[in-house]
Amino acid sequence: PSSLRRRIAESWARATYLEQHPGDIDSYPGSVPTRLSPRTPKPSDGDGLVRIGYVSRRFESYAGTQLMLRVFAKHDRSRFRVFAYAHGEDDGSEERRVIAR
Repeated sequence: PSSLRRRIAESWARATYLEQHPGDIDSYPGSVPTRLSPRTPKPSDGDGLVRIGYVSRRFESYAGTQLMLRVFAKHDRSRFRVFAYAHGEDDGSEERRVIAR
């Protein structure tokens, strides 16, 4: 939902501002909720792999997807388990099929 995306973006903006201006919370422009607390990690499946998830609306025939395909290929599969979550329409492109594998 857009409200969650906005809260995440505002949280990131606030955290970034505070990293660049430590101790300067009073001068932060705008009213932003406190940083979202990280979720407690779920127990692993016992395989010791780090799970990474990517979310995009545009896992399709698109220049950004071409770049992401390179990122996906760089992960060491013996150390990472990679997930891609698409919340856009499936355009039937080769890029989408590669990511779905």
